Amino acid sequence: MNSNRIYHLKNCFVSGSTAVIYNWTVIENPNIDPAITFIYEAKPGNIIAEYDTVVATGHFRCNIFGHFIEDALSPLMEIPNDVIKKSKIITHAEQKYIDDFIPRLGLKEQFINLKQDEWVYARELYINFLPRVYMAHVGPCFRKLTKLVREKFGLLNAVPYKYVITNRAHYFRNIANFKEIVRAVKAEYPKVKWETHYQAEGKIEDTIKIYGFAKILFGPVGSNFFNSVFLHPTTICIVVYANVFDHTTPATIGCNFYRLILYCEPNVPQFEIVDNIFNVTRALLAFKVAFYVEEHNQWPDIPNGGLFI
Repeated sequence: MNSNRIYHLKNCFVSGSTAVIYNWTVIENPNIDPAITFIYEAKPGNIIAEYDTVVATGHFRCNIFGHFIEDALSPLMEIPNDVIKKSKIITHAEQKYIDDFIPRLGLKEQFINLKQDEWVYARELYINFLPRVYMAHVGPCFRKLTKLVREKFGLLNAVPYKYVITNRAHYFRNIANFKEIVRAVKAEYPKVKWETHYQAEGKIEDTIKIYGFAKILFGPVGSNFFNSVFLHPTTICIVVYANVFDHTTPATIGCNFYRLILYCEPNVPQFEIVDNIFNVTRALLAFKVAFYVEEHNQWPDIPNGGLFI
């Protein structure tokens, strides 16, 4: 059963971090992990505008690309279309993300990018509140967003043909021996034209050229896989886990029914910036499964009956 709740409030104030003041009281969700309450913090500041109808989405950390996709755009898919059409939509994000996405989604005139300490007065406010937006709106919301993005970015007729090995760019879960893995994969599959890609934030057109046409895609777990909104439905994804089970990556990939191969590097920390040496043999085994799936359109027999390797 879907237990999500959208709050519809009247005569309240809302900030860029989607803090809400109603009847002069900050509205809080008691079920939120105390470790992340700061992303919705009510900062003192100025009231910069007032509107009849407002939709508030996202939080303070939506200046990070993955959170903008997952915590600002995906929850927006839960708001009724008739509400979206008549509302101003406020969030807090890098302006670049808004410029890249929002005009293509047909919402340019409605989006307002606020700072954490900037407030608007809303005669009517719609906000995803149970749960709050933090890695919570995968499943139907993310699937709806993916369909919309693929349509608006002209990817419905894209034909996947690229074999891509990606790495995160010098941050959490970066593969220190990336060149070694690339050499090993190229040696194992010399007839394949391989592309390598560092998952840094660049131009949206460059991201689409990689993800929109990927046939097999390899990379470390993380918010970089929110680029899966661009993937073709037949893409085969290889995701390398660190020492933490990050549920959002398989959830966002799985809700769109992409073929997904997961394996774990238990000595790679999820949230430490260190030189991570990834196991080459494990990587080659994952590619072996991926090519089997590509050729036979089914999973190989796996002794333990699972899809983790």
